[in-house]
Amino acid sequence: MGSGGNEALRRRIETGGIRFTSFDYAHPDPGDLPATLSELEKVRAASGRCPWLVLDGYNFDAGYQASIRAAGHRLLAIDDLAHLPHYHASLVLNQNLNSERLAYQYDPDTLLLLGPDFVLLRREFLAWRGWRRSIGDRATRVLVTLGGSDPDNATLKVIHSLKLVKVKGFKAIVLVGAGNPRLEELRLAASRSGGKIRLLHNASNMPGLMAWADIAVGAGGTTGWEMAFMGLPSLMLVLAGNQNIVAGGLAGAGAAVNLGPADRLDASNLAGLIAELSQAQSRRREMSENGQRLVDGLGARRVVELAVGLDSNKIGDDQVTTRRAARKDAVEIWRLANNPTVRLNSYNSEPIPLDEHLNWYYGRLDSPGSRIWVLEVGGAICALVRYDRLDPDEIEVHFMVAEAFRGKGLGTKALEMTWRRACEELGASRVRGRVLIHNAPSARAFLKAGFERAGQIEELGKKCYLFEAGR
Repeated sequence: MGSGGNEALRRRIETGGIRFTSFDYAHPDPGDLPATLSELEKVRAASGRCPWLVLDGYNFDAGYQASIRAAGHRLLAIDDLAHLPHYHASLVLNQNLNSERLAYQYDPDTLLLLGPDFVLLRREFLAWRGWRRSIGDRATRVLVTLGGSDPDNATLKVIHSLKLVKVKGFKAIVLVGAGNPRLEELRLAASRSGGKIRLLHNASNMPGLMAWADIAVGAGGTTGWEMAFMGLPSLMLVLAGNQNIVAGGLAGAGAAVNLGPADRLDASNLAGLIAELSQAQSRRREMSENGQRLVDGLGARRVVELAVGLDSNKIGDDQVTTRRAARKDAVEIWRLANNPTVRLNSYNSEPIPLDEHLNWYYGRLDSPGSRIWVLEVGGAICALVRYDRLDPDEIEVHFMVAEAFRGKGLGTKALEMTWRRACEELGASRVRGRVLIHNAPSARAFLKAGFERAGQIEELGKKCYLFEAGR
């Protein structure tokens, strides 16, 4: 779905084998939501499945999201600012660095997909997974790509900068998008470079061009993630307010240089930065490695795996992976622990302050008497299981499952995949677990995982069942 006015976008979508439907009105026009819901119902009737809707735009407010979910449809909201007072989507995707620090407010069954692990690259880049850039002593090839339309004509400013670069053997390719209205003006400027600058209009082989280049001058949008994936050291201009997030994040990670707003660009300064970076082999190598460490090209696959997992009645062994919890998981686990259902099934139902959680969590990770594993679907934590030594021969288990994945057998799977290993690592022969009497799903998970009910106890004024297993 999209605007019928962008023919280049329509052709790209249809070339990918996707049906393109244009609406007469765009949200917030009152005609958009009924048209969208009608189209979704047609898809559901034709396929017999609940369709997914992807929203990418600042106009789609919380009420719009709530209406889509209320109609029974799955929803993926692509976001970068956490600007809404509340998110109702099934999945909220913010691929930017440091997005985990944003104070999202969301439904209990919403999953947050935060950070570069979920970067959505164009399909043509996937063939370049595993490719590594050769970093020469001197960089002589520069690629300039500033988006499809470049309304402020930043490309012309960069061309003027390129003419000032004093590097032996220097050459540049400047890409001009299909929507740029100043093609002839830019061609004329490039032609006056003495052969140093070649202009390409509406280029299609972006990965190949990035592989050709030693350095890029780009905009702080989606292209920034593509350059990081290709290990291309980049100088990034900010052409719109929301590009500050990508440019600043990649610069902070050591994968790019943030040049700031394009309207403040100084031609001689940019020329000097290009020449300086050209001679700095070790810095370019570091920038290249940092970029490829951030973006592995599997983001789209992870998102699809999560969508499939949410649509599954039961999570299979081939859909889930288990790993030891790490320090980087602290905030995601804090969000999981503060889920309303998790709090309801805990001895202390009050929300956990972040600082208190971090102190507790890092202490557990460092404790020789504790083990924590997380289960992931599509790179997102869907369950957690923790073991603590009670005495030399016995350990206690606690687990929790993300609300979006409850009822899919993950509690049982979390126990089955870890309790024997925990006994072995902690030197115990028995493991026990406690479940509040009203928490029937967790009780069933213990029984299905091979535990036996060993009685009923009362702790902190709450009655609970005791489950045990031994090796």
